Amino acid sequence: MNTLNFSDPFANEEHPQRWARIVDILDDGTLYTEDAERLWPIGTRLPSGDSEKAEALHALSELTNDKIMFFTVHAVNTKGVLQVTLWSDQQDLNKILLTKGYQESREDQDLK
Repeated sequence: MNTLNFSDPFANEEHPQRWARIVDILDDGTLYTEDAERLWPIGTRLPSGDSEKAEALHALSELTNDKIMFFTVHAVNTKGVLQVTLWSDQQDLNKILLTKGYQESREDQDLK
């Protein structure tokens, strides 16, 4: 973890306190950072259909891949994946993902 960008992982969502460059996106939608952290946009899930899933992953890639993202950590699941709200230009990307093919999920992503 890049300790230079860490202050309070449970900071107010209006003022995200962490950032990372997204370097990879797995087939299940998990984001990998250059600091080897795994992120999941909380409140979202991939659609089950192959073409819908591909479109949603493409949208995620367009929004995040090789970009520096700010994020607020809400929880860590059993596999160590950070459950986050992603921010770009002060916009909540989790909400944007819901308009780009992702489905809403109220469950924690412990399945990852």
